[in-house]
Amino acid sequence: MLWFFLNLLLLAAIFLILFNFRFAPSSFFRGTAYRIETVARLINEETNEKTKAERDEILKGYGELNRVEFFLFDNVGKQLGGREIELPTEVYKEITRPDSPPGARRKNPPPRGGPPPSIYLKTENPPLYWYGIKMMTYEGGSSEPVRTRLLAASDSFFGYGLFFDPTAWLIAAAIIVIVSLLFWLPFVRGITRNIAQMTEATEQIAEEKFDVRVSNKRTDEIGRLGAAINQLASRLSGFVGGQKRFLGDISHELNSPLARMQFALSILEDRVNEKNRGYVADVKEEVELMSKLVGELLTYSKAGIKATEINLEKIRLTAR
Repeated sequence: MLWFFLNLLLLAAIFLILFNFRFAPSSFFRGTAYRIETVARLINEETNEKTKAERDEILKGYGELNRVEFFLFDNVGKQLGGREIELPTEVYKEITRPDSPPGARRKNPPPRGGPPPSIYLKTENPPLYWYGIKMMTYEGGSSEPVRTRLLAASDSFFGYGLFFDPTAWLIAAAIIVIVSLLFWLPFVRGITRNIAQMTEATEQIAEEKFDVRVSNKRTDEIGRLGAAINQLASRLSGFVGGQKRFLGDISHELNSPLARMQFALSILEDRVNEKNRGYVADVKEEVELMSKLVGELLTYSKAGIKATEINLEKIRLTAR
């Protein structure tokens, strides 16, 4: 968790640097808005005191240059430039909507000298994306400017880079990913290295190599797991070794008297009369059974904790 919060602090510092670092009059992430505002200012300067035909040519030239279509309307919906078009209802309502109701006082008026207010919306008929910027246009021979709205229409969500340019955001995302990878790589690499070591150790323990040990220098949960694995290996080594010695000693100690008993019964079987020979055979059978059990116990003491491999054989089944 501490590493995670350190990463958040690092990313926050990167964001502050990107937002405060300015390449132009607008910030790093407002480069697109600055671009369309620049185009709007150039169009505004060139269309002032021009005729309708001249504005059409100017807007057509800028449209071909930016791969969008430009239109100029006043605040009552009258077209002042661009190809003759009937605006979609939602666009028409936006450009003719007053800034505030008559007689009302705006609580947060836009700052003077700031970027002109803009609109951005999508229409279904025709399926286009519209970007609009407020301007003040001078008609030829008039000393009073006309409130106008420059509209840019495009079939692309980004307006081919004019409405929105994702380059800055992609650069920021790439920086975040690279920094996060560099930040987390040592941490993740340390965890995966310890987990791989523990996995290898447990596999060796399953192969009865109880002398294996893992590093338990860490103080977190992984370090505790490593210490538990070391303790498990140590206890298994003592338990399995002691069990093998115990079973081996028992089988060895039982084999000697059983062997002597079998030898004595063999001699007794030759010397006993015919009437009691059956009793000797019964005892001899029981002693042989005990010898077999002790042999199995000895075999078990030599066996390990590893699972034995099963040898499969093909068997032909025939119907009766």
